[in-house]
Amino acid sequence: MTNLNLEATAGSRSISGRGAFNGGLTHWSEATIAVDGGPSGGKLSGPPLRPELYGIEPDSGRKPNPAFHLEGTLSLGDGVIKFDTLRGVVAGSAITFSGTADLSASSLRVEGKLQLDHASLPSILTTALMPPEHMADEEGASAKTAGVWPTRPFALNRLNAVIGNLDVTARGLRVIDSLVLKDASFNLVFGDDRIKFDGFRGLFDGKPVRLELAGTAHGEELVVSGQIEAPALPIDRFLLLKAHHRPALNGTFGFKAHFTARGRSLAGLVARLTGEGDYRLGDCEVSGLDPTAFATSIAQAETLDDIDTMIGAILQSGWMSFADTSGHIHIENGLFTFDDAKIEGDGVSGHAEGNFSPIEGLVDMAWQLKLNSLAGMPSMELFMIGPPNALEPEYRTARLRNWLVADMLQKNLHRLEQLNTGQERNLDNIGSKTGQTAHAP
Repeated sequence: MTNLNLEATAGSRSISGRGAFNGGLTHWSEATIAVDGGPSGGKLSGPPLRPELYGIEPDSGRKPNPAFHLEGTLSLGDGVIKFDTLRGVVAGSAITFSGTADLSASSLRVEGKLQLDHASLPSILTTALMPPEHMADEEGASAKTAGVWPTRPFALNRLNAVIGNLDVTARGLRVIDSLVLKDASFNLVFGDDRIKFDGFRGLFDGKPVRLELAGTAHGEELVVSGQIEAPALPIDRFLLLKAHHRPALNGTFGFKAHFTARGRSLAGLVARLTGEGDYRLGDCEVSGLDPTAFATSIAQAETLDDIDTMIGAILQSGWMSFADTSGHIHIENGLFTFDDAKIEGDGVSGHAEGNFSPIEGLVDMAWQLKLNSLAGMPSMELFMIGPPNALEPEYRTARLRNWLVADMLQKNLHRLEQLNTGQERNLDNIGSKTGQTAHAP
């Protein structure tokens, strides 16, 4: 139930007053709103807001200011407030709204166009589906979170507090962690036990990302379904090594997947994601591997120190490019598993696989490769583990080193045998010549 009580006095040129707004998508409780205006316009200002609870992020370069202030033209008739291009600042972010708010029904109905400078998708969901922190604390529910996703239970009755249809645009929209979309737009439908993001699209480093997401309340659980598609994301923008913060891979990562989930909190939803899809890697190279230079130099190794130096300084450096490849995506219990992808390139062959856990915010990639120029050589392994923007490489080369040591010893033994054979032949030749000299007349 949404209540709006407004006490106002009218003069010849202006209207001023104050009111209380409680409910809907706000977290105010008997908040005081100042209203000043006249026949051609009006101003609204109000109490401090918590930006993260409204899906809003402050503009870069703007000093955070939790208060809100809007100016524009408004008119009231038959229980409907019409807002004609309200402009201002909400929770530190510039905002523009044109539309209507219908107060005549039991639930507030809002329709129109909303423009934001910066916003956060997880926070938008939090605002729409979860109670304010102070309300959760009063009810004894935990306000703690695990990782990115809040564990507080949904307050699904909020889906009926406000009914609406908004066309939303955002100059910057944070999806998760380092994935921030530019020029994002979507149609947001909410109310009647449902919420839906329709026609969601945006740009990541100039490349398109599309998303469809719908949720419906079933008892205390929210049941969601959707799909996401990104034809060619630049990998070097979101997979980085912890050391020096340089790219772990270069190239493009394209994928398309559909998913379903149900849960009583955002963390529960993410942990129960299920679905499948496909991915493709294009024009790729991986950091910290140079098998071509290694294959050339290892042939010159004569000592154990040579082998260790070449493994550490040559193999584990540089870049290894490989041909375009693809694979399948499995999503189960919130874990994204990327099936084996065939790797061919730079004188090596093998495969790579990986997984991503959004609930923990961790990536785990494994590369198993063989040098084509060295027959019988065991695989060398490279693992990259950690948050997407702070991956740590781990090399497992013990089997490779043992093989190289054995191969070097065998070659040295063969050389020694050849040397011994040559020496024996020389001695035989010398003995033969000596015998011939002794029998000479």
